[in-house]
Amino acid sequence: MEEDIVELLTKIDHRLSVIEGRTDKIESIDRKLSELTSKVTSIEKEVDNVKKRTNTLEKDAGEFKKELTEAKRDINEMKDACNAANKVNVSDLREKIIDLQCRSMQNNLVFSGIEEKPEEDTKIVIQNFISNELSIKKDIQFGNIHRFGRADKNKGKPRLIVAKFVYFADLRKVLEAGPKLKEKPQFGMNLQFPIEIEERRRKLYLITSHVLLLGKIWIKQKIITNMADAGRNSPDPEINFRMERDLNLDDLGQGDQIHTDDNDDFDRESILQGHGDEVDQRHKGRDEYQRHDFDDRNGRGNHNMQPIGPPKVTLKPEPFSGKDCWEEYLSHFEDCAELGQWGNRTKLLFLAASLRGQARTYYMSLSPGDRRTYQMLTQKLDQRFGSSKHKNRWLSKLEMRRRMAGESIAEVGDDIRQLAQKAYYDLDLAAQESLALNQLFKVITVEMKCRCIDKECHTIADAVDVIERYESILGDQDKKKSTMIRAVESKDTEGHMSEKDYHSNLQELQDRIAKLEQGHGSRESKRANTGRCYGCNSPDHFMRNCPHKNNQRARGNFQGNQRQNTSFNHNQGNDRTLAQ
Repeated sequence: MEEDIVELLTKIDHRLSVIEGRTDKIESIDRKLSELTSKVTSIEKEVDNVKKRTNTLEKDAGEFKKELTEAKRDINEMKDACNAANKVNVSDLREKIIDLQCRSMQNNLVFSGIEEKPEEDTKIVIQNFISNELSIKKDIQFGNIHRFGRADKNKGKPRLIVAKFVYFADLRKVLEAGPKLKEKPQFGMNLQFPIEIEERRRKLYLITSHVLLLGKIWIKQKIITNMADAGRNSPDPEINFRMERDLNLDDLGQGDQIHTDDNDDFDRESILQGHGDEVDQRHKGRDEYQRHDFDDRNGRGNHNMQPIGPPKVTLKPEPFSGKDCWEEYLSHFEDCAELGQWGNRTKLLFLAASLRGQARTYYMSLSPGDRRTYQMLTQKLDQRFGSSKHKNRWLSKLEMRRRMAGESIAEVGDDIRQLAQKAYYDLDLAAQESLALNQLFKVITVEMKCRCIDKECHTIADAVDVIERYESILGDQDKKKSTMIRAVESKDTEGHMSEKDYHSNLQELQDRIAKLEQGHGSRESKRANTGRCYGCNSPDHFMRNCPHKNNQRARGNFQGNQRQNTSFNHNQGNDRTLAQ
């Protein structure tokens, strides 16, 4: 029995030891799980921090991207502005260089077709040519005479000779003798120009042909409609058209027209489109200084046709700050652009550079798309500073406009017409003129209004003419008879009065207040000095506190009753008399 118990206890002890071992394992697992849980928690925290940092970095990256985009846009705008400025500067420098070349060549004359001999003296050759072929016996002075290029290049053809005349009058005389070479087409002579000018003149030949077909051309800023008289009546030998040279209508084509754009420069390429082959073939194989045959030139030996349009004049427009009238400034700017013959790109740059103050701030707030073209920029500026935004102000000024002292009626009429155009910008000119005339009738006297209506004045100019005529006749007498209404000039008082005026006005107000206070005090003192009872004339009390007041009242009642009795007896006596 004891053995069984011992064996059982041994088994129990073994099982307990196994359980203890497993319990130790469970505890170690629990510790590891706790460690893993803490690590997972710390990892989660780190992941959250990483997410927050990632979000912050993404936001920063987005902001950096926006700033980078804006910076790129600003850089592109600056590049465009720099390129435009460089183009303008380079173009100006190139034009100045070409102008200097033209000035250096202005006394040069190019001769073609003159026989070339070895070891010749070109000066003697030109002198003999002028004397024999042009019949000019005058001793002409030359600066420098030479032939172009090498002799072997032309394969036996005579090279061109360029002669520099000392005096331009001699060159003019030689050119005027050009028609004598009409029967000798192998010879030719023409003025020398730089290559760029030659190319421009070559492009202008076809344009001028188109204009000649229309029957009009510019000669010294005058429109010539009769082409038969264009060369004959020209006062300048430089413009001497030979009308014997008929235009080649087959080269021009049917239905060709000159296309011009009011908003851009003269479009030469659209005119030359389709005719470039004819122009190239016409000059193919010729020297750079030799153009057409002699019968295709004028009497001077070249095509001296002026370009169409007035001369180019550079006039810088005034700055615009947004405070002045936008329509007036736009008219001034368009006139400057027309004088300078600017294109849309040039007008856009000049207009942007002319903005100041509020206008400049508004320009900087526009998107790049609104600032890309001249039309869109002017449209935005018109929406911001145009008369449509200030219609109520112009209406108020128009209604309040009156004639000032010493102001002429012509000035009043011009101002009223301008205000009416701004206030009623959406109406036509006839309606604006009618409204302005109606407002002018409110300004003048009734007598003048009747005279204008009697003369059937329909415009401001007609009414001003009538009023000025009558005022010049009547003079001051008419002004005395007329009842003029004094007008108050509506000006801003802010900053209009000086500090001295403020002090003087303040001093006047203080003096008036002091006088009023002094007068009030004197009246109070007089009232205080005359403080007596009206009943007994005692200075010790007033009437309301007079002790004799009741006695006087009783005495008054007695006297009143006595008067009533007397009147009653008197009435009775009258009744008796009437009865008798």
